[in-house]
Amino acid sequence: MPAVESTSSCQHVVDRNLLSGVYCTESHRLRSLARGAAGAYMSIRQNLVLTSVYSPPGADNATDSVGGTDRSGSSFDSSFDEDENDDADEEEKEEKNVSGRGGDDEGNAPWIIRQEPDDYTATLLNVNSRKISRRESLLFRHDYNLGQSRTDYDTARNALLKFCSSIKGEVDGKAGELFEILIYILRGLSSHDMMSLSKDAAQICQGDREPLDDALEVVGTAVSLAILRERILKGDASPERTQTWIQSLSFIPKPDLSLLTEAVSILRARDKYPHILLSYSNLAHSYCQAVGHQTCSQAQPVIILSKLYEKYFEATGCSTKKRKELDQALVYLKGLGNFGMYSTGTVGVVMTCLSKSDKNEVRVAAIEALRRMPCENGAMIPALKAIFQNQLEDSEVRISAFLGIMRCPSYPVVVWIKEKLEKEQVNQGEQCNTWF
Repeated sequence: MPAVESTSSCQHVVDRNLLSGVYCTESHRLRSLARGAAGAYMSIRQNLVLTSVYSPPGADNATDSVGGTDRSGSSFDSSFDEDENDDADEEEKEEKNVSGRGGDDEGNAPWIIRQEPDDYTATLLNVNSRKISRRESLLFRHDYNLGQSRTDYDTARNALLKFCSSIKGEVDGKAGELFEILIYILRGLSSHDMMSLSKDAAQICQGDREPLDDALEVVGTAVSLAILRERILKGDASPERTQTWIQSLSFIPKPDLSLLTEAVSILRARDKYPHILLSYSNLAHSYCQAVGHQTCSQAQPVIILSKLYEKYFEATGCSTKKRKELDQALVYLKGLGNFGMYSTGTVGVVMTCLSKSDKNEVRVAAIEALRRMPCENGAMIPALKAIFQNQLEDSEVRISAFLGIMRCPSYPVVVWIKEKLEKEQVNQGEQCNTWF
């Protein structure tokens, strides 16, 4: 399936507190996700230059940053005699002085008078008359509702057929739009219809099932994940395609419990594909962020994942004598960091690796495994303090311990850190990283 690899950059020019220019460059390269081949390349340059600044009628003219123009856009002679206009200006200011604050002798709230355009009347606003009834975040509220209206097999089959036809030979300009339509329709399919479509995909697209595989990667529903899970466990996909599917788990927004439950059995393939742990742990973290710690801790897939981490480190004791054991321990610790679920067992895992491992990279990974755990649970702070204040400890481990402590700073912690830095003897490593 073709895709567009795009980059963009913009340079903003600010002159005298005005944005006087924006210069943007875009590049788009058409390539194939499945085959990795590059195709057409396009570069776009856009320049936006400020020519004048508009001022509402009645406002004083002032010079803007685009030399030689006033705020209404007309040119003027900068050498005019200001003295002749002083008296007139003073009278005009007195007439137009409608901006100010007032109040009575009893200390009541002041009034603000705003200058409105000529087609409005001046409005008096009491600053205490507007009560804040609700506060909302300034962040854009994305709609993560993937619940689509139900679609049937025939509708999905026709959408897949149109998309396959658009990318056969030369890529049709409507391929992107058809791909979006296909994704939308697939999100409304039932489990039975999705299974049937997956079986018939090669026949529909004349022997090429790659288009549907590309679509399944971004559908992000429990039904589509059930298809991916079965194909991964059966080995019914190339290693490259399987890795792509596994990575896509991390990018599913706002997963629900049904989706998490459908995907949990995919963990059985973790020995063949270790990165499944990382992606599924990210998926579980997204779910926990959406529903809260209390609900999350009672979800069966989350319990299964927590027990998986605990049992692994109980069985191995964080042993890293062999290279394979080292790589596996690092993956499990990184997965635990992605998960970010606090429990007595997960804290015990970190303590095991900190105390028993003799490899610094494992100890650093153990400290970083705490990065998403809630600040309310400071069970690891004493252990991290002990590592940081031990000046015989490895510098990298000490710096990681400092970062772990300061992830959730409090006033006593900052005072403690300051006292330790004043007594620090290794100036080239720890102080450079902690002061700056």
